[in-house]
Amino acid sequence: MSIIKYERLSDAKEIQSWAQEHNAEPAEKELAGGETELTFNVGGRSDADPLGWDQFLERFKSEGFELLVEPDGSSSNYFKVINTNEENAPIEVGPSVAQDLTKKVQNSDFRIK
Repeated sequence: MSIIKYERLSDAKEIQSWAQEHNAEPAEKELAGGETELTFNVGGRSDADPLGWDQFLERFKSEGFELLVEPDGSSSNYFKVINTNEENAPIEVGPSVAQDLTKKVQNSDFRIK
């Protein structure tokens, strides 16, 4: 079993470089209640509204976000945007959401009681 250490990116150039390497475009996704979260449309998927880099990076910095990604050279498109200004659990976005839901379903007990 190996442990993956994620890189934390907060520098604009590093974030743009990661995005270019992973065919990811900045975007925002509307949440219930009218709030939005920053994310990326990755690998041709476009389930969020595209944002320009200037707007994305301005909000990213002003709201205290960091981007967690797998180490350099990884072909994985996994990412997580975390808010370093809040004491609550990090805001999770990206492909990991679907993976978490799959794990919850796999661990559920569907037996008739």
